[in-house]
Amino acid sequence: MSRSSQLSGSVPVASKLSQLVLSTEDMQDKILRAIAACTDAAIDLEEAEEDAQVQELEATMRSFIDLQARLVIEKSTLADLRNQILSEGHAAEANWVEYYESMNAKEWSKWSNEYSDGDKYGRNDAYREFRERLWEVNHDEPMPALFEDASDDELIMNTQVVSLNCPLTCQLFEEPVKSTVCKHSFSKHAIMDYIRQSSSPTPCPVSGCSRSISLADLKPDRILERKVARHQIGRTDRDNDNEYEAFDEA
Repeated sequence: MSRSSQLSGSVPVASKLSQLVLSTEDMQDKILRAIAACTDAAIDLEEAEEDAQVQELEATMRSFIDLQARLVIEKSTLADLRNQILSEGHAAEANWVEYYESMNAKEWSKWSNEYSDGDKYGRNDAYREFRERLWEVNHDEPMPALFEDASDDELIMNTQVVSLNCPLTCQLFEEPVKSTVCKHSFSKHAIMDYIRQSSSPTPCPVSGCSRSISLADLKPDRILERKVARHQIGRTDRDNDNEYEAFDEA
């Protein structure tokens, strides 16, 4: 069989693998929605002081993150196998089931046995948000490090005093977004305008940061958004108290 015939015959298999890759992405979206619902439920239970149920939901959160990791592994394996079949034809197709199973098992074993809890969960944005939102129910100070093996970045993040002013506008954050590259946050429209008006790659505008950012790197910073909202509520309460005091003095 000619090389071209081998490759053309492998296209249907590669197409099915592409469909499987897309199906893993759909499942990942569903997991993200489940994580969001789990987080909201945990906050309600934390406010009601239902500690046992909060712990159960935290275990559920970790299982969701494990499932996310498994899907990432499967997606990567499927994509790699698809590319091999397209480039090598039936030679790669012949043992694809064995390859798929062995690669999945290898990567999952690494995730399960070689990574610490800090690696698996402490660096996961959804889990960090889950824990920080729980912490914020009963505390005003920054949340301590989640794990004993926390990275230097995490220790800094959890001990620093977070400014509520955008580094670009020097005003309170409005619709804060965070760069997934360098973890710096900005008001949404300010950073989008900055990136659009700058050359590519766009350097992060925060002094001392050497990373570059793009529009694709930005995602909503829900934790900071809630901090700003609480600050505004507190400021309104203080203003009202001052008005009452002035009225009493008059």
